[in-house]
Amino acid sequence: MAVFSVTLAGQEAVLHTFAGRGSDGASPQAELIDVGGVLYGTTSTGGINYNGGTVFGITLTGAEKALYSFQGGADGALPVSSLIDVKGMLYGTTFSGGGHDAGTVYRISTKGAEKVLYGFAGGSDGDGPASDLTDMNGVLYGTTEGGGNAHADGTVFKVSTSGRERVLYRFGTTQNDGVRPSSLFTNVNGTLYGTTAYGGGPHSYGTVFALTP
Repeated sequence: MAVFSVTLAGQEAVLHTFAGRGSDGASPQAELIDVGGVLYGTTSTGGINYNGGTVFGITLTGAEKALYSFQGGADGALPVSSLIDVKGMLYGTTFSGGGHDAGTVYRISTKGAEKVLYGFAGGSDGDGPASDLTDMNGVLYGTTEGGGNAHADGTVFKVSTSGRERVLYRFGTTQNDGVRPSSLFTNVNGTLYGTTAYGGGPHSYGTVFALTP
């Protein structure tokens, strides 16, 4: 449970080892992002009071600071996705927590001011966002691993930076379209590409999909 650097020649250095106590966090799973020479990321557990995970910043020399500790209620819990930078504000998701314990989309400043933009309701709305968000012209796109239909096959959603959400696609709509979308990669000429962990035919080994906004 550490943040490390490694040169192209293979020289590795540990910048910070998470303590898992107090506000420091534990079990970082997501990629780091660089904003103005400071790296920002999440830990899926740890933090003050609830063990709901944290958002942290760390300098390239290893000075680390926890910016926010999730409390596991309406503000969310279990942030496993990476953050993205949209005009100097950081956006991410929590896999659980929120008003229906189905996950959230949140915004946080580099100073640690956090706001929940949207709490998923489960069912047809989606449940359990785990993939990174994708920014397309100021609108955020992502996936939920569950919810969407009676079989909880997952969804693709979009949400504005002011919190207006809409489900774009519910997996299971067509035969062999995939189950449990695990990522939403990127915008390529106006089309979003991603993967599902399961489904896609008789072997159910997953799919690669394309989706228009």
